[in-house]
Amino acid sequence: MGAVTRPVGPLPPQVYWVRRLAALVVLVLVAVIAYAVVRVATGGDEASGNDAGGTVTAPASPAADGADGAAGKDGAADGDGSADDAGAGGDEKDAAEGSGDAPADDADQEATATPEGAATPECTKADVSVALRSDASTYRAKADPVFTMDVTNVSDAPCLVDVTDDTRELLIVSGPARVWSSADCGDPDARLLLLGPGQVDSQELTWPRVRSDEKCSSTDAVAAPGTYRATVSLLGRSTEELVFVLG
Repeated sequence: MGAVTRPVGPLPPQVYWVRRLAALVVLVLVAVIAYAVVRVATGGDEASGNDAGGTVTAPASPAADGADGAAGKDGAADGDGSADDAGAGGDEKDAAEGSGDAPADDADQEATATPEGAATPECTKADVSVALRSDASTYRAKADPVFTMDVTNVSDAPCLVDVTDDTRELLIVSGPARVWSSADCGDPDARLLLLGPGQVDSQELTWPRVRSDEKCSSTDAVAAPGTYRATVSLLGRSTEELVFVLG
């Protein structure tokens, strides 16, 4: 014990203590290096086990879980051959979905997205309101009265309305006599309007101060000065009488 705590030799005691300390450091380094080598040799497997335990994955859907469970049962019952057959069946299904049969599915989807009867309907009597206004209440000689017909879509959906001489009529009367009608010698060409909810269409109608009949046989007789009344009708709706005077 005295030789350990009190080095004996021809050299000073400090030299022996330094040598012992150096030897101890070398032993520690050798131990650390040996531990590191062992750690590296076995660290791959341990790291793999730790990473698998700490991985976060998205939860599978119930359908996928059911399919996986069924595949596991089939694999356990049939062996590797059944698993290969299942994989081949999945590949054939994917190939079929990506083949030229897809346009048929697309056609079905288009038919569903655009059902029959989706065209804009024609306006009915209940869908519109009609108003009539004039640019004056008295007209001098040779001045043609000009009226404006306002058609409003009062429904909650768009609709089509025909505002030609076949569907609307500007009627001029004086007393009990029928003087002139826009339907007597009207233009047969249709004028379809698409009116959205609340949308208004305004159309000017001019009376050329002549008389007419339903057979369009006389349009040269000039109307005499006096008091007249005008109304306009569309789709069975008629406005109130608008009174004016020809000079």
